[in-house]
Amino acid sequence: MTLDEIRLQIDHVDSQIRSLFIERMGLAEQVAQVKAETEDSIYKPEREKAIIERQSKDMDPHLIMEYRALVKRIMEVSRKYQYGRTLEIRDCFPFDYETQEPVMEDDRTAVLRRDLYIYDFGSRDRVCTEESFSRIAEKMEEGIYLAGAGVIERVGSGVNDDLNSMLMTHHFYISRCRVCRDGENKSKVVLFTPHFVVRPEDNRIKLVFVCPNRSGSLSSIMDMIADYARQVDGCILFRPFHENTGSWFWWGAAFCDEETYKNIYRYTVTYLRDTKGIHNLIYVYSPGSEPSSMEEFQERYPGDAYVDMVGFDMYDRTHDKEWLDSYEKQAALVDAFAKKHKKLFAFTETGVANDTQPGDNQTA
Repeated sequence: MTLDEIRLQIDHVDSQIRSLFIERMGLAEQVAQVKAETEDSIYKPEREKAIIERQSKDMDPHLIMEYRALVKRIMEVSRKYQYGRTLEIRDCFPFDYETQEPVMEDDRTAVLRRDLYIYDFGSRDRVCTEESFSRIAEKMEEGIYLAGAGVIERVGSGVNDDLNSMLMTHHFYISRCRVCRDGENKSKVVLFTPHFVVRPEDNRIKLVFVCPNRSGSLSSIMDMIADYARQVDGCILFRPFHENTGSWFWWGAAFCDEETYKNIYRYTVTYLRDTKGIHNLIYVYSPGSEPSSMEEFQERYPGDAYVDMVGFDMYDRTHDKEWLDSYEKQAALVDAFAKKHKKLFAFTETGVANDTQPGDNQTA
């Protein structure tokens, strides 16, 4: 056969695989329905292991490794889908919300004047412009504007703290999020309204950001982490909610108060360790380099019962002795904290960063 003829046969096989995949996911949906009612666990490692062994029997020895990898991946995809569906079916979302987004009106939507060039949720000719997010928020609360828009993140360069803070302070919610090309870089542009909208296709945990994956809720993500940890023959360094003393993540200092942060961290550890029975994770607490004293390092520390190792993240952006001195000072501070609390100590992220270059260029 010629190469083109072989490719035609491959296309035919791929078409059959597609049909079988759709059929299999339909069955996964039925499994999710049953397990949502019975509250049975989704992950059954011994059953999956037995199935893989049975399906691999009499397989060509040259193909058995690849075939097992394929079956495992199919099972992982099915599991992830079931996690999201069971959460939806059980209605594990204790918030009041709307199911339809309000009708957009360009002349009652505002965007920062400097961001007008990248606005694409409607007509740039009709949308209103303002000089600050605080002004947009003020007019939204007065009912003059129904929605606002802006760049929430320059990908690889940092989060827009002003917009993040405004969303949290005024209880506005992101209803749409797009990644747009902005010259040589990319920007995340969001549309926000006073309405908390959760459509059927949306993630069930959606407070200040949009996650298009139905399986993206915190509980289902931790279930997947638990699944992975069970398959690892050894310990895993697990560093949840890192760099919390900065303000570039939603759990950062400007957007998440100390008690809320500690409760999220504690819940994560308790869920994985006690509820899911995972005991091979080494929990690492690693803020940035902002704390300048033992007291400041302690402020967001979740507690000795929830942490095994402490560290800090710090990158060299100035390439001089002043940075090295501050690095050594920070290391001494965290090392002293580790010894006081009888924890392991680590440099959790470090390297040389060149901020003059576009994109995420930190090298750890």
